[in-house]
Amino acid sequence: MLGNPFPSQIDWSLVNKTGLTPFYYSHNPATGSAVAANSGIIASGQGIFVQASAANPTITFSESSKVSDAPTNYFKTITPPLLITMTRDALNSDLAMMSFNTTYSRAFHNMEDAFKMSNSVINLSLYAGTTPVQINGLPLLSLSATDTFDIGVDASAGNYSLRFNNLSVIPTGLNSYLIDRMLNTTLPIVAGIEYPFSISSSPTSFGKRFAIVFSPLNPLPIKLLSFKAAKSNDNVVLNWRTATELNMQSHILERKLSTDLTYKEIAVIKPNTGAVVTTNYTYTDADILNNASGLICYRIKLVEINKSSLYSHVVCIDPAITTTAATILLLPNPAKEGDVVKLKIGGLQHDSYEIHFVDQLGRVIRKQLSTSNDIDIDTKQFDSGIYNILLLSDGVLLGTSKLSIH
Repeated sequence: MLGNPFPSQIDWSLVNKTGLTPFYYSHNPATGSAVAANSGIIASGQGIFVQASAANPTITFSESSKVSDAPTNYFKTITPPLLITMTRDALNSDLAMMSFNTTYSRAFHNMEDAFKMSNSVINLSLYAGTTPVQINGLPLLSLSATDTFDIGVDASAGNYSLRFNNLSVIPTGLNSYLIDRMLNTTLPIVAGIEYPFSISSSPTSFGKRFAIVFSPLNPLPIKLLSFKAAKSNDNVVLNWRTATELNMQSHILERKLSTDLTYKEIAVIKPNTGAVVTTNYTYTDADILNNASGLICYRIKLVEINKSSLYSHVVCIDPAITTTAATILLLPNPAKEGDVVKLKIGGLQHDSYEIHFVDQLGRVIRKQLSTSNDIDIDTKQFDSGIYNILLLSDGVLLGTSKLSIH
């Protein structure tokens, strides 16, 4: 352990060091974890951990290391390329990072990978070869092959969650999924969404329980062409259309009411296995509009014969809203983070509109008001993902659409 000896901030990149890895570790007293970084500002008197990479390492803090115009927010100031956070509560969390570079390898290298310094509270790690690391330096992702990376979790028994941020570093043309080996599930990764899980005394509940997978589009032997929900009297009718269903076992319909914490299975539909033509499916959720209030959301779990699975996008219905047809055009769609998306309304003219943005967990994350049929949507306020767009006026649902942000 070392400390900044000056009554001044210093820049780690200006410190002369030999026989050391490029990383330093800051202790987070709230969580008890050590957070790695390979650049940044170190406060006056701040203690840091370093790791030797050769015999007789040296470090020299010189006058030229001092900086006077750096920000005063020292801890966790560098935005990592891809950030994974494991959280127990507001005080206990840990993080790991994936950094992609053309010169990096998947094997452990102490100039590319920051060794994971374990703590007694909560531990999240990636793996460079078999070595647990906090910063994982990796080669660029392939656009034509599937890449899988283990995620290690270790903590006392309890409830936790994983969260992924800064997914914009994933190249266009790749899907990202979270595999839970204990529950045998595969979920699409959406930036900022919490993925809850529990750790118990069972060995399968911790260790290399999870993996993050980057895969070319349409990794399952099925193509979901559409999935829609519509009201019919007191029922909700679900319609979906597929193409090329090879080795499929089932379509599991799941529903989440506004009072539910998670999605619940409501039906299992036998697929047209082996089909290479378009197949239409329908399911009626009978009398649900009489028995529910608030937003009702649906998704399909598409299950292969080998038990691999993938979820569809989410569709939602609000029982309190009547429906009138309108056309909605979103340009560009898909959009990149930071784009201004134009929402154009056709076929209707109202004095005012209300736009609801619903994420893949069925949560209304934003509402926007407008008096124009041409509406600007600033995507800077959104994480990467797919959002359901609900267009309303005076409590009447005028139309729905989907917006994809990369």
